[in-house]
Amino acid sequence: MNFPSSTPFPIQTFQSTGDGPSPRALLNFLRNLISENLHDGRVEQIPNEKHTWVTVIAGLSDYLLSSFPSSREGAWAVLHEKITLVDTTLEVIHRVLSKVDGVWSSSGETAEKAVFRLIGICGVLDTRDDADMQEEGVLSPRQLRERTFAGTLELIRYLGNVDHVTRGAESRSWETAREIITECIKTSEELLNAAATLTFPTYVSLSRTPRIASGLESEDRTQEDATNKTCTICLEKPSHVSSVLCLLLNIVVHALSPPVPSHAFLADLVPRTTALIRSLFNALYFGQMPLPSAKRAQYMSSVLSSANLLRPVCDFTSFEDTFGDMASRLLLWRLGETSQDCQQAVDDVLLTVFKSPLSVPFVKSNALAVLKSLSSGGVSNDDSLIVATAYLSYLLKPLDVTTLDLIRATIPDNAQPDSVIAFLQDVDSELVARQPPDNDAMDVDEQPQPFISWQDTIRAIAQTVIPLDDFQPEAPISDFKFAKQILEYLKTQLTG
Repeated sequence: MNFPSSTPFPIQTFQSTGDGPSPRALLNFLRNLISENLHDGRVEQIPNEKHTWVTVIAGLSDYLLSSFPSSREGAWAVLHEKITLVDTTLEVIHRVLSKVDGVWSSSGETAEKAVFRLIGICGVLDTRDDADMQEEGVLSPRQLRERTFAGTLELIRYLGNVDHVTRGAESRSWETAREIITECIKTSEELLNAAATLTFPTYVSLSRTPRIASGLESEDRTQEDATNKTCTICLEKPSHVSSVLCLLLNIVVHALSPPVPSHAFLADLVPRTTALIRSLFNALYFGQMPLPSAKRAQYMSSVLSSANLLRPVCDFTSFEDTFGDMASRLLLWRLGETSQDCQQAVDDVLLTVFKSPLSVPFVKSNALAVLKSLSSGGVSNDDSLIVATAYLSYLLKPLDVTTLDLIRATIPDNAQPDSVIAFLQDVDSELVARQPPDNDAMDVDEQPQPFISWQDTIRAIAQTVIPLDDFQPEAPISDFKFAKQILEYLKTQLTG
């Protein structure tokens, strides 16, 4: 393994002018690692030196991934070196996972450290107020966040893949994955429970207690992170609470679903995750965390997407109990309360949910509420009709004729989007199918047969077994008594 002559740890603070190795030296080191040891042309896995690779990733976690500047601490325009180094570190981790066999089989603590540090960077990037800032040749905050999130999930799911576990006395990597997922759930539960009473700034820490701290008592947390495996995210305002909660929930859900090979050891975390989904959605829906309309829409949509993603690893009953009417509640909220600047994001999520193989429980009152919203002004544009009819289409079969007629009276035929026209045609087909047949229009050969009672049908069947000449029940008689008497008669005649 041809490492450069020295590994440049520790490095200087970014944008500093100290005498130690510069960010440029570290970037050259990382690029040399890739070009000499982790290049695309290397197909075979590297069997040895895994401890050296763990040391490298531990060093990167300690001195590069341990923190990332918030908007208050540094404008994006002056962070070019930091951005490039984080992105290159993600590339190194990705290549190590694919080329170094069993790299985490005996180094779970280093894996935890790397994951928690990456989560910390995601949290900071989520709370920056310049997410869409774009400069030529430089990743935007949103782009770096997407890459960091993908790298975090890749590492967690790698740990849950039993194919990478080295047999023997070394720790099992799925245990590390379980510890990470459990820590994210615990932190989310504590943060959600404390959300209504938080003062700002508040610091949220993974893998340490207390996990939630506010004010002066927590100012030194980010400095301590460089010496252990924890990460700390600073929440400077109420909207950051929802942002971090959705981040942690997304990580947990993506780690559990689709299921990894070691899912049997993680399955008991699914019910706890579904409960977290429900609690977070309710907190957002009922306004327990003060947020502008657009942010509430964004975060509720994120939670609903997480619920939909978790579906493959939930048993039907627990999923339906948890999912409940979240989709219809979000739809009603979207039709009645959202501003146009956030409607598209909500619509995209709802349409995905309504078109996916899940069970949206049929609640007639919800369907009627959607129609009422449409008739009272909810039809502000074609998008409103598209998403509302997508929901109603999912529930079309259980709806009664009265509700189907109400749909036709509420939604006009003229100049509708194609999907709405198709929905109205389906409604018409349902109405036709449920109409009683017109006897006057039948041909003579198609006239209905004379009505035969249930008792006469049973008598005819019984007579194929034994004559019923002596069977004379009193008339009129209920079906229950008739069945009891004919069974007793058959028993007597057949057994003597």
